[in-house]
Amino acid sequence: MRRSSLPLASVALCLMPARARAVTGTLTPDYGPALVLQSTQTTADAASGATVSLANGYELDAAYGFVAGDTLHVFLTGNLAKWIQLEGLIQHWYPIDMFLDTRPGGQNQLLANNPTIAPYDADMKNMAGLTFDPGFAADWWFCLEGNPSGETKLNAYEAELPTGGGGAGSYLGVADCGGPGVLSGGTNPFGIQGDAR
Repeated sequence: MRRSSLPLASVALCLMPARARAVTGTLTPDYGPALVLQSTQTTADAASGATVSLANGYELDAAYGFVAGDTLHVFLTGNLAKWIQLEGLIQHWYPIDMFLDTRPGGQNQLLANNPTIAPYDADMKNMAGLTFDPGFAADWWFCLEGNPSGETKLNAYEAELPTGGGGAGSYLGVADCGGPGVLSGGTNPFGIQGDAR
């Protein structure tokens, strides 16, 4: 098994595409201080000098965010790792999953009737039973992972999580790492953008 990883940069989750800022993959003063910092060290740190195409870690170091108008901007630092299945040399990415609680309702424990958008990483059924802290009921799920066709691309997925399950989801598309963050080739009604650097 060979491992490598993709450094994380930023994702903008926007509800009105016309008002969305371009995703630059740069931590600007708009983000303010980190909302959360890694407090438990891992052994999966990326080596010094790691790049988008050559990194060897898998961790989330910090998360930043702010809302401008009706757009949520999220900036994550760390790495997404992949492993190569020796039989068939198939690339698999370990995804990062983000859950948002944006309104009444949602799921405090993920249900088994949530959508499958793609096998493996974008199959919500694999997360059935995952329970959040009291008071948090996820309404939305977003997934980011590297693209198997190239180490400098980022795939994105989303799904709505109604209280009774059975919500719809979609493959949002793929973006080139390093900007401009526009996802293409998928269904992206909210104009969500993503970048990794």
